[in-house]
Amino acid sequence: RQLIANALALSDSPDTALRTGLRALPAMHGPMGMAAMASATLRDAIKLFARFNNTRTRVFSTRLEEDPDTLTLRLDFAYPQDYAVRFLTESALASAFACHVVLRGQPIEEGAVHFNYPAPDHAALYRQAFSGIEVVFDAPSVALTLPAHYGDEPVPSHDRELLWMAVQQCEARQEALRRHGTVSDQVLA
Repeated sequence: RQLIANALALSDSPDTALRTGLRALPAMHGPMGMAAMASATLRDAIKLFARFNNTRTRVFSTRLEEDPDTLTLRLDFAYPQDYAVRFLTESALASAFACHVVLRGQPIEEGAVHFNYPAPDHAALYRQAFSGIEVVFDAPSVALTLPAHYGDEPVPSHDRELLWMAVQQCEARQEALRRHGTVSDQVLA
């Protein structure tokens, strides 16, 4: 919270979180990002992001929802909406968008990004950040929605051996986190 407050105090730009997220490409997400880049298809990459997101943050969890028309990466925040959660909402969705552009190897021209708060005064900057897709405010949840057919597209950087190694690292990290427990568990211990 303090880091976010400091960043907001230093910047007079209302889109600091969006710009930060757009720079957080797959390689910046550690083994989870490497696993996504090595995936065979975009659907496989999204599944890995949803499966291993907890190795990167405990502020929100992710889940993939599929229907015949859409792939939805939904973010469920563990904390109530405030300035810090809003910053993280903007940066996480911008990062998810930017990562999918990189993984596709081409622009995203269909889909939507959903924010669970009213349109801010700088809503036009959201439309610039999420160029090519619809920006929805006052949505029931936080999500990035893509057409289902995107899921079948091959990831240009697919590498089976790298995928196996990256998934092993993610699984080891998840196991270490499970053994370490939550902050509450540590306090109780």
